[in-house]
Amino acid sequence: MDDLICLDCNHTFTDDDAIRKNIDGETWMCCPECGSTDLTDGARCKGCDEVKAEDELFDGWCKECLLDKLADYELFFEYLKDGDNRMDAVTGLEEFVFTAVWKLPEKYVPKISSFELKESLKKAYGSLMAYDRICGKSTLYEAIKDWMTDNKDPDLYDFAEWLNEREKVKK
Repeated sequence: MDDLICLDCNHTFTDDDAIRKNIDGETWMCCPECGSTDLTDGARCKGCDEVKAEDELFDGWCKECLLDKLADYELFFEYLKDGDNRMDAVTGLEEFVFTAVWKLPEKYVPKISSFELKESLKKAYGSLMAYDRICGKSTLYEAIKDWMTDNKDPDLYDFAEWLNEREKVKK
């Protein structure tokens, strides 16, 4: 049983519910709600378990669930620390703080960083996290969201892949 989505009315249903037969025995698939034959394959989001169009998912996660996950600052910090494994010379934390928080052009991100700089950036991230929590603001979250979605979502694919790998390791 596969999940389907009607592109006309957005109704979700299984392919068993979509099959119709005429008196001659011919079968076709249509939306059981509106009768449209404009259907697309759906898949369940790993976060919310809602059926979404497969092309709207990022390695099994919908955008809304990924953005919710990004609101967990400690989780995002882990993702940035693991950035050493996914990015070239610069760590995810350095790139994030320089380009998203301080709004500097990418050319100002150092190619190689000292231990002291890395520790200072960790403290800066911690300070931003504390500021948001104490003041009830979402300054850091907005910077995270902007940074992760600014280039047509490849970072969301990377984050979703990282979440999936992390879940595998936990099991």
